Parts: sequence; C-alpha cells; structure tokens
Amino acid sequence: MNERNPAAQRALAGGEIHLWRLRPEPDADLARYLRMLGAEERDRAARFRFPHLRHNFTSDHGRMRRILSAYAGIAPEDLVFQANEYGKPELANREAADLPGRLRFNLSHTEGMTLLALCIDSDLGVDVEAVRPMSDLELIARSHFSASEIAALEAVDASERQQAFFRCWTRKEAFLKAHGSGLSIPLDSFAVSLADEETPTLLECRWGPGENQRWSLFSLDPGKEFIGAVAVGRGDWRIHWFDWEESQ
Repeated sequence: MNERNPAAQRALAGGEIHLWRLRPEPDADLARYLRMLGAEERDRAARFRFPHLRHNFTSDHGRMRRILSAYAGIAPEDLVFQANEYGKPELANREAADLPGRLRFNLSHTEGMTLLALCIDSDLGVDVEAVRPMSDLELIARSHFSASEIAALEAVDASERQQAFFRCWTRKEAFLKAHGSGLSIPLDSFAVSLADEETPTLLECRWGPGENQRWSLFSLDPGKEFIGAVAVGRGDWRIHWFDWEESQ
C-alpha cells in the first residue's frame, strides 16, 4: 500500500489483546474504503436506509480491513472473511505476516464509537455501548437478564443503576460474541457480575456448567460516556489500547 497505515507499526504477541478505538469519520473518503470492501460488505452498506448509517458502516469496515491488513500482512482488498453458522466472521486467509498464531478479531459499534479487538489463537468478543438514559431500562432487564442479575441490578442505588445496566449488557454481549453462537443462547440462561470491576465474573451458565472456567471477562473504559467489555478464552491476557489517527 502506498498510503500510510496507522496500524502498520503494531506487533501483536501471544497473550495480548489489542483494542482499537475508531471514532466517527464524517469526512472520510468513502470511495477509497469501498474499493477495499468485499461484495458482501458493499451489499450490506447499500442496504442501509439512512446515509449516515451507510457512511459509518463503510468507514468502519474500511478501517477494520486496513488494521487487519497491517497485522496479517495482506492487502486490505485481498482479505477474505468467512462466517460460522451463527454469522460470526473470521479471516479465511492464511496470514502472511510473522504472527505467533492465528489472528482473531471482533468488531462492535455504538453511536459515536467503534471498537475492534484482536488477539492470537483465541475466540474473543467485544461490545461497546454509549451510556444514555433509557426509560425502559428495568423492563429490558426483566426481559433479558437472569434472575440473579435482575436482583443485583435492583439492589444497586438508583443513581448508579444506568451504569450497572450497561456493564451487565456489554459483558453479556461480549460473552455471546466470543462464544460464537450469538442469540441462539438465551440471554437469561447465564449470568455475569454487575459490579464496577476490572475483571468481571461469569457467574453461571445453565446450559454449560464448565463455561465459567473457559472464559475471561474484562471491563473496558473506552472513554467518557461509553462502557465496554471483552470476553476471551481463559488466560493471562494483557490489554493494549490504540487510537486510529489517519494523520499518523
């Protein structure tokens, strides 16, 4: 590639999780990004009804391809993705770079922020949410959280309940994405801790009693007014943050 890639100087070692913050790019050159995307991505972009959603999708996926390209040693437009039966994507290419194992990734976006997580040789999932007032917060919790999570949320002081809700939600979403089975697993069939802690706990899985020994959860602080979480196979992980800066 002739253009400078902000991810080009990053090295990913085993036991590391690299988290990339991708903030909105309202002035992005979408034609350049579109040339990098595959046919399926271009079709998805075209199906967005609202222009700003189409813009954000194209920008996010173009930057994701550039970042993955730098780690994998493959041109962005040559990256090939394949999805499991539940739709979770992974790289189908054999990496050309001198990586210590297979490159794994996951992407999450919310209004004002997108996170891309990468590691070597482990399933992982990331989720980020913009913290905002929700009039139906308790109703959503009662519909989707486990009994123990509902009880824990109701025990939180009302002034802290919004934060606790989003901590719970992002941890559950990150775990489902890491597991790779998506919403085929009912949200109320497992429970996570809600406390403001760096390493949350997967408390129970009614469908898999051994699952809490297989996974590590981490709280993420992507920035003011955002809450995030990452789930990854159990191990001694070190998290490193990077910001996409096109001017680098």
